[in-house]
Amino acid sequence: MFKRITLSSPHPEKAARFLCEALGHERPSGTGPVLVSRGGAEVVLVKGPSSTPPIIFSVMSDSFEKTTDGINAAGGKLVRELVGKRRSRFFHAPGGLLIEVVLRRKQP
Repeated sequence: MFKRITLSSPHPEKAARFLCEALGHERPSGTGPVLVSRGGAEVVLVKGPSSTPPIIFSVMSDSFEKTTDGINAAGGKLVRELVGKRRSRFFHAPGGLLIEVVLRRKQP
């Protein structure tokens, strides 16, 4: 698990708002870089072009439909769904982010 990742976004404030609304990240108060966190991991968003090739922010979910509904409600747009050994959906998100939601397999 990562402790901190820095992503480039043309709209870091939009990206941070999206991560908070759609995926439950928290935004600490104060000045400085645009930063959100969840579960001890931080995402720093700096102003710049979207990464090429894009960096995909992957989220494992036990509640696949609830997570994807939250992404849609926060402004994400479904790009593609993959069904096979693992089910996943890819979304374009505000702030130039690309989000993948992966259905977590239940352990036997």
